[in-house]
Amino acid sequence: MAAGKLDSDGAVLWSWQEGTTDEDALSDAAATDDGGVVFAGFFNGTLNGVASEGLGDFIAIKFDSDGTEEWRWQDGTEMDEGITTCSKTADGNVVLTGSTLGDWVETNTGLWALVAVKLDVTDGSVIWQYQAGVPSQSVVSRGSASRADGSIVIGGVTDGDWDGELTGFTDFFTVALDEDGSELWRFQDGSLLSSSSAWGVAALSDGSVVLAGTTDGNYAGTNAGAQDFAVVKLTEEGVLDWTWQDGTPYDESFEGVATGIDGTSMVFAGYTFGTWAAAQAEDEDDMDAVGMSMDGDGTLLWTYQAGTTNHDNFIGVDVGPDGAALLAGFSAGTWEDPTADFYADFAGVLIETGAVPATPAPADDIVITPSTPFPVTGTSGDTSEGSCGDGESFLITSDVLPVVQGCYQQTTLSFDDGGQYEEYTVSGLTEWEHITMFGSSSAFADDDGDEATSTAPAPTKTLPTRRFRWTVGALAPPPHPL
Repeated sequence: MAAGKLDSDGAVLWSWQEGTTDEDALSDAAATDDGGVVFAGFFNGTLNGVASEGLGDFIAIKFDSDGTEEWRWQDGTEMDEGITTCSKTADGNVVLTGSTLGDWVETNTGLWALVAVKLDVTDGSVIWQYQAGVPSQSVVSRGSASRADGSIVIGGVTDGDWDGELTGFTDFFTVALDEDGSELWRFQDGSLLSSSSAWGVAALSDGSVVLAGTTDGNYAGTNAGAQDFAVVKLTEEGVLDWTWQDGTPYDESFEGVATGIDGTSMVFAGYTFGTWAAAQAEDEDDMDAVGMSMDGDGTLLWTYQAGTTNHDNFIGVDVGPDGAALLAGFSAGTWEDPTADFYADFAGVLIETGAVPATPAPADDIVITPSTPFPVTGTSGDTSEGSCGDGESFLITSDVLPVVQGCYQQTTLSFDDGGQYEEYTVSGLTEWEHITMFGSSSAFADDDGDEATSTAPAPTKTLPTRRFRWTVGALAPPPHPL
């Protein structure tokens, strides 16, 4: 197990390491009101003179601001268990969540059962304990978040009937516990013949809950080809609000999520094997680290992708008092240190507020440039003239829009007053600079002032959308974004 503290410039203030002859790990941490920090995870073997009761035991350790240990808590059964999350509650204490194969505080009727324990931050004493599972199957905690009313929300993955019947092979699951450890509500959802899992949980200022993870099904839209990013938004009472899904032909997942400085937005961290927010650093055999921000309605604010020619992944995210997002994880390449060896090193990126362009962004100047042998030409602020053949495309660009790595197009035809305009639906996978619009009739071959309008579909929360209006012909006003 290893832990450390960095200052605002990334310099190491203190570090700590301890372990047994077997596998041990700290999985999560929570800063305390007194300037200290609580780390939690699992250990096997004998640690600090205390032997584990089974294959793996729970552990939590509190350090003060200088890295001096104040207390530690260890517990377990004769079976295997571990802590995966650690959250500070509204009263200043901490709640740990994890999983066990044993009978910890309840009889386990399945495989992995969900567990939670609230500890007094002053001395590590137990305030309450919780265990719940599903018959013959598993409920595995992978994320948690505390809310202002003192409750805690836990999320992860289940292959059983947690709240109703299992939808896919595995489903998202959530449970909310009040300040005394009693259940408030449960939630479960997924898609048919697919696997869905939450890896991170965030609570917004209004008490609503966000799950971040992955799905290989058509959960909130058509799957891009493998494991897609997935986001689930629930109301304060655990009712489904909206869902979002995006991806590349390769695997990707969000590993963590944090609440933004405004209390209503979210910042996500994870990985992709494809080209999502930037060109893949190597190829689909190596993963890149990614970040993303989204507002409370599911609109993308910014996206980030970076990596080396080896595996890179952000597995944790936090937001500072200035709104900056810290994305942390590992890199098996030369991320920052050119002398790094083959093994994975710690890696992190601090993104200042506004440092990554917003997506989508507004634009005042639209330029139509050729992209087919029958081009539509034009300049910013001018009306564009030209022709475009059936099924061919033209490109709308603007120098004030951020770079896009790919677009997805769906075309819907609608005619008004004898075919005066066509309506096109356009959804961007990332950011908006190059938006290719495909025509499927001869309307664009006529220089008679016909107007074409691109409109967003009804909100689905699956992809960002923006509306643009442009003209083909010299009679209408110049292009203008709506």
